[in-house]
Amino acid sequence: MTSFRKFAQCSRVRKLQYIAELEKNVQALQAEGSEVSAEVEFLNQQSFILGMENKALKQRLDNLAQEQPITYSKCPHTLFVLCNLY
Repeated sequence: MTSFRKFAQCSRVRKLQYIAELEKNVQALQAEGSEVSAEVEFLNQQSFILGMENKALKQRLDNLAQEQPITYSKCPHTLFVLCNLY
């Protein structure tokens, strides 16, 4: 085998190894991308749920504030207790 043929064969082997490594990296990145997409979807759902809960709690707080307005008292402790109801 001539040195040129040997060099060409080694070059082809290196290229195939490089391609195999790239394919392996692509598979790993695709798997990671799938995991991240699933996590993002879960976090979006959690964010939506928490946003709805927050909205409901704010509405409840507004309703309570309209039903029981804060009455100011000469006693600071009473005002503190009333403020802590909210």
